[in-house]
Amino acid sequence: MKALSFEFCWWAWLFVSLVVVVSRWRMKSPSAGLVLAYLLQLWSLYGIGGWIYQHEWYSLGEQYFNDLGFEMATYGIIGFGIGSVFVGPFLIHSLQVDKPKMPSDAFTLGLPLVYVLFGLFSFFFIIPIASKIPSGAALSSSMWRFLVAGLCLCLWKAWQTRNSGQFFIYSLFSFIGIPLLTMIQQGFLSYGAMIALSIFSFIANFLKPRWKMIALGMVIIYAGLSFYVTYMRDRELLRERVRAEEATSVRLEEISGMITNFEWLDSNNEIHLYRLDERMNQCLLLGAAIDYMGNGLQPFAHGATLWDSVLSLIPRVLWPDKNIFAGSGNLVADYTGIEFSEGTSVGIGQVLEFYVNFGSIGVFCGMLVMSTLVCVVDTLAGNCLVKGDWKGFLYWYLPGFSMIDALLSMVEVTASAVSGALVGYYFNRYLFSRQKKKLKNASSAF
Repeated sequence: MKALSFEFCWWAWLFVSLVVVVSRWRMKSPSAGLVLAYLLQLWSLYGIGGWIYQHEWYSLGEQYFNDLGFEMATYGIIGFGIGSVFVGPFLIHSLQVDKPKMPSDAFTLGLPLVYVLFGLFSFFFIIPIASKIPSGAALSSSMWRFLVAGLCLCLWKAWQTRNSGQFFIYSLFSFIGIPLLTMIQQGFLSYGAMIALSIFSFIANFLKPRWKMIALGMVIIYAGLSFYVTYMRDRELLRERVRAEEATSVRLEEISGMITNFEWLDSNNEIHLYRLDERMNQCLLLGAAIDYMGNGLQPFAHGATLWDSVLSLIPRVLWPDKNIFAGSGNLVADYTGIEFSEGTSVGIGQVLEFYVNFGSIGVFCGMLVMSTLVCVVDTLAGNCLVKGDWKGFLYWYLPGFSMIDALLSMVEVTASAVSGALVGYYFNRYLFSRQKKKLKNASSAF
């Protein structure tokens, strides 16, 4: 394909993003915010590169690799726009949309808090154990995502019942509490930030007026980037505390130090731009792969990693010798030629994985297919939400949340999406069977 100019790429990102946001807000079909969350993910990983390198005086990064990667990511965002604005809505145009209503029974009304508590319990107790068991990592991570679905339902319930106090508390926990929680327990900010963005995208679908949501979104994004800049300055100290398994109070002290010496993002500060560029900007790895493979140092995978994502659905308990593992493994190193220090985890991400398989066509088509699937799942989850079918919301939201994590490999996406659907189904089945037995016993007592 003919090379695209940097200016064209930048304006293409802005135009596609505007069209996607406006179309999602104007469409009659309900939504759970997954498409908007996916868009924010792509901006945080690839669009950020376009913004950083607009500053011509910035000299601490790799301009050549960034330009290559940003251009390739532009094919992806165009495919994303076509899938989420045209193809996805075309596939779901016949879906009947009901007026929002609340569940009529007290048991279902209590589900959101049950999901939240189960997610927290999984995060603190189940994940550390299950991650060491074959096929347990995907299942345990799905359990932790109950927290996200539960918080979305809690916020929806609070909004529907006009309980502003609960809405504020759940919002505060979503935007501040969860990122702090992942930092304290794991030393990482990125996953907590992704959850916060996803929940913001969820509430942005029903809170009005829109201009207030746009203003709030700009404030949250600026505050989030500022906190990330501060976090990157001190993260090694925090991670040392986590690796040493020091007390929670010690970790909180490190985080308190970050807040005390908080740095607001300054776009004229080259060090601030470098902190964003160093870890957030995936255009650099994408550009490195384009250069490395373009020089004939590594052939295209021709769908090999995508086929692995299909095979990954076979549980390891049924296939003990399966040589497919969660994570990106050495894929990034193999296709970029970059040697990473031992123990460093580098996610390949969907855009880069589509490129190493089929080049620019793979990026465009891959993102078109992914955005179409996310759009359909997003609408199905939203439809369950407004109908008051909250267990149905969980069935669709959990796999959808896995699909929008643009930094995961396709092996991780498929494994976590399927496990999310299964865990959601059997968890709800267990809850409702217990409730049915209680009602049966109560009726027989009379």
